[in-house]
Order: sequence, then structure tokens, then C-alpha cells
Amino acid sequence: MISIEQVRLLEQRVNKAVAKISALQQENTTLREEIGAYQTRVQELEQQIMQIKEDQTAIEQGILSALGQLDQLEDELTEDGEPGAAPPDAEDGEVFAGERVTPDDYPDPAEHSDQATDSHEGGTVLAGNQEQRTADSGELEIF
Repeated sequence: MISIEQVRLLEQRVNKAVAKISALQQENTTLREEIGAYQTRVQELEQQIMQIKEDQTAIEQGILSALGQLDQLEDELTEDGEPGAAPPDAEDGEVFAGERVTPDDYPDPAEHSDQATDSHEGGTVLAGNQEQRTADSGELEIF
């Protein structure tokens, strides 16, 4: 036969199992709520990514359009004079940013004693004009 002691032990085990199941159900509910919140956040982030991609595409198109207009303007300006010629308002020896000149087109820095020079790897930088003579091409890059 079954003793009262065995019934009490069984009752304790059942109570522990019921408590454990209840705790697991609560944890399951909490986890499902968290998943729902995470899924909502993922959807928000995906929408933000799509908006950023659209904005980036619009920005790229704007930049390409501006570059196209600059190319067109440059083409119009070079049609008016010879390519690489200085603009009409440029003073002798004046160089514009981005313009490439060869050593023959630019005065020798040694002739200008009022400008300090610093030696750099691959060329010379003039302190006054921020120019660097490149060693490989013999051209000056204007910064």
C-alpha cells in the first residue's frame, strides 16, 4: 500500500512542477512580448534604411547633375580659349586650385627668395602657394 509519507512527497513534487510550469509560462509570455517589440524595431530600422538609400540615391543624382553642369561649363569655357589657358582675369603666374602645370609653366622657386620652402619626400612645398612638385610626373599639384 501507499503510505501517507509517499503521498506527501508526490504532492510536493507536483506542486514544484506546477510552480515551474507557471514560471516558464510567464517567461514565455515575457519573451514573446520582447520578440514583438524587437520585430517592430526591426521594421522601423528597415524603413529607415530604405529612406536612407532613397536619400543617398537622390544625393548621388544631385552630385552627378552638378558635375555634369560643371563639365558643360568647363567645355564652354575651353571652347572660348585654348585648353589649359588661364582665365582672362588671372595675373601672370597665378595658378588656380586643381589646375595642373608643368615645371616649364611655373617659375623656379629658387628665383623667389621671399618665399620659404620646405623639402618633402617627392617634391618641394612652397609655403606661400601650397604647391607640391611631384617626383614621378614633373607636374605641380595645387592644394
